[in-house]
Amino acid sequence: MTRIDRFIRTHFASSAPAVEGQGLVEYSLILLFVVLVCVGALTGVGTALVPYYQKVVAAFP
Repeated sequence: MTRIDRFIRTHFASSAPAVEGQGLVEYSLILLFVVLVCVGALTGVGTALVPYYQKVVAAFP
């Protein structure tokens, strides 16, 4: 083992387990799923509300 290897292992080696990154990935996937559901719901509701918006716009001169 060279001096550089030893220095990197002693100063930059994390004592935390490798599982910590897994939680971040899981939360980001959950957030992505929630965002996709919200976008889908808003798209569906938005297209259903178009006739009502058109009525409101037509009511104003």
